[in-house]
Amino acid sequence: MSSVDHDPDRHPDLDLPEGWTLARLRVIADSLTYGYTASATAGSHGPRFLRITDIQNGRVDWGSVPTCMIEETDIRKYGLVPGDIVFARTGATTGKSFLIRSCPLAVFASYLIRLRLLPEINPALLDYFFQTPDYWTFISENVAGIAQPNCNATKLSELQIPIPPSGEQPRLVEAIAVRLSNVGASRDHLFRVPAILKRFRQAVLTAACSGRLTEDWRNTHSNEEENGTALAKRLLQTKSSIKSDRVRRSLLPLIDEDEKPWELPDTWAYTRLGNLCSQIADIDHKMPKAVTNGVKFISAKDLLDDGTLNLTREVKLISEADYLRLSRKAKPQRNDIIYSRIGARLGKARLVETDERFLVSYSCCIVRPLIINPKYLMGYLDSGVVLAKARQQARSIGVPDLGLDEINNFVVPLPPLAEQEEIVTRLDAFLAFASRVEKHVTLATRYCDSLTQSIPAKAFPRELVPTEAELARREGREYEPASVLLERIRAGRDNQVKSPQVSKHKSKKSTTLVGA
Repeated sequence: MSSVDHDPDRHPDLDLPEGWTLARLRVIADSLTYGYTASATAGSHGPRFLRITDIQNGRVDWGSVPTCMIEETDIRKYGLVPGDIVFARTGATTGKSFLIRSCPLAVFASYLIRLRLLPEINPALLDYFFQTPDYWTFISENVAGIAQPNCNATKLSELQIPIPPSGEQPRLVEAIAVRLSNVGASRDHLFRVPAILKRFRQAVLTAACSGRLTEDWRNTHSNEEENGTALAKRLLQTKSSIKSDRVRRSLLPLIDEDEKPWELPDTWAYTRLGNLCSQIADIDHKMPKAVTNGVKFISAKDLLDDGTLNLTREVKLISEADYLRLSRKAKPQRNDIIYSRIGARLGKARLVETDERFLVSYSCCIVRPLIINPKYLMGYLDSGVVLAKARQQARSIGVPDLGLDEINNFVVPLPPLAEQEEIVTRLDAFLAFASRVEKHVTLATRYCDSLTQSIPAKAFPRELVPTEAELARREGREYEPASVLLERIRAGRDNQVKSPQVSKHKSKKSTTLVGA
């Protein structure tokens, strides 16, 4: 007798493996119960009070879960035990589930639904099913409410679940667990890569700006060209010849030995950032109003982590009149460096590589280099040594704030122009390599995330392990199909009401559904 042919809950389009059957959740559930309505307390008395927000990334930190005041009789009613599965029934995480594998004395809150399965059904297997696309399709089709999505116990009880024979259930659980463990290990490795790449980028920038990156290049090139000391003098002469009231004329202090981050090659020299630039300035500090059509206005948050500026359509727009007023002191142009000087993103440096008109808020300043390679200077300003100096010097009364005088006084290692070009070429190659690795890591992480659904999905109802029917034939033995399992479950409920029973209490909401 085929178990599928005689199952009243059978989905006509679903091709189940031999020995499997379909059952609605109400059939295999001992109970589906709403949680306890109470306020969490910070004290140590009472059971832990599990809420939706306590379930993060598939884990519960029971030590941080608050307690609640509850009567002893209600603890028995709303208590959690290993094997229970709780569901978020409302809000942005509607449908998210969590299997209780172990827990202290705990009850669950009213925005959760507790599923307690019959002993014939393996709760770990059901937990895996609740991660599959089929389950999430059911949730999306049964969520009610536009402002506040929710899925109640009655709807959840109608969920159809493919049920394997009893003997097949633990083998499926083990097979899924092994595969997900491998995925988890891979994800953990991938999680560490961004920090490694960040250290790699900083190491490359440090090597570039200390001369170590181009040590071999210097050994094979003539020293007859203009060295760093001569270049620094020429930069000062060039700056003094510029006829503009925007150019800072005051002399910057000489550099002390303890200001130098490292020893430089003989052909390099140290100088102040202000000596290398025709302008280091920011705009008027009055914040302009946003308009629907106008000139793009970016801030520190638009200095993106991928090394570029965000100049998309989604940025803030300001009026032409505000643009003209605010840009009198400073407006960006190609090869300028935008340097963030205020807030959490202090120390980010990004190069302007466009002729498009835009303005940048006073949270950043515009650094306009003279003769030197702007990409070399941007790399140094974006390095860890400058970031550490910036954080050290920033005024911090709530929000870090680095003044323009401090930025003008940054100490910069200055190589000859030809070596700057070589440094930029090598920097581009190394940083492009890091970006390619980052993209591969992003794709691999997405693939791992997809496997957390696709691996359990292969078990419902596709074959992940040999079916119990197949093993029984190989071993010349009988087996119990899932249809017979369900018949035993139904027979055990012959004395119960065939439709769902709903019991409501006056003081605390507690709805329990038991399947027919």
